[in-house]
Amino acid sequence: MDYYTLLGIPMDATQDQIKAAYRKAIKIWHPDLNRNNISTASLMAAQLNEAYRVLMDPNERAIYNSKLMESKKKVVFEDRKVYRNVRTEYSDGDFNNISRIKEVERIEAWKERFFIYISKHQWAARVYSNTGDRVKNKIISGSSNLQDIFGVYLRLEEAKIRMGLSSAYFNLEVMKGYANMEKEKIDVAFKTISSLEIILQTYIRFRSGLIKESQISTEEQYTWKKFNMVHKYLLKRPKDLFGAIQKFKIEDRDWEIALNLIR
Repeated sequence: MDYYTLLGIPMDATQDQIKAAYRKAIKIWHPDLNRNNISTASLMAAQLNEAYRVLMDPNERAIYNSKLMESKKKVVFEDRKVYRNVRTEYSDGDFNNISRIKEVERIEAWKERFFIYISKHQWAARVYSNTGDRVKNKIISGSSNLQDIFGVYLRLEEAKIRMGLSSAYFNLEVMKGYANMEKEKIDVAFKTISSLEIILQTYIRFRSGLIKESQISTEEQYTWKKFNMVHKYLLKRPKDLFGAIQKFKIEDRDWEIALNLIR
């Protein structure tokens, strides 16, 4: 378990930052406040208490940091063997393990962002709290797979839709279509859903006045206009994201700019 990720803080966090993050997180996961999810709340509270104890002790923190940095250089496979990233030597010639490396890395990267996100958004913490104990325990213990992660991701997206983030191309019906996605297609589903949300979020931020053209750069204005056209296109053709991206020449740089605009 990465204690820094759990608390949503950087590795160079000060003791004051650690205290503040711990107090905020423990308020969310205290068992007394989660009577309907005692088992998960108790497990999370125990993890938070241990993280706080270790990170507040300079000596223990130094030892923990050393172990954490070493663990980040390794990927643990399901068969309990440990392989080094990139420089792995496959003595058995099984190059299918490469996909397992990528899967573990994706899961860890998602978990890191996810725990930071729910520490900042109480609604997201509630959604996660209402997730089944089996999946939550797998995520906390580090034994989750892509299907587990995707299931939680869909719950968060559905919650956003119920709170008003909805359109002809981003709604509950669209999410239901991804509910039983095959493992081989999950990566595409992740990318598709997140792309649709970025397009809608960008449109809403400008329409609501949260972002004003006069306050952004020429490059950002150009990207916003492209995304506005994509939004209008998808309102008429909700299932043609690929066609919209091609038609309006949305490139990697455009996605980066849009993400920065809506953060």
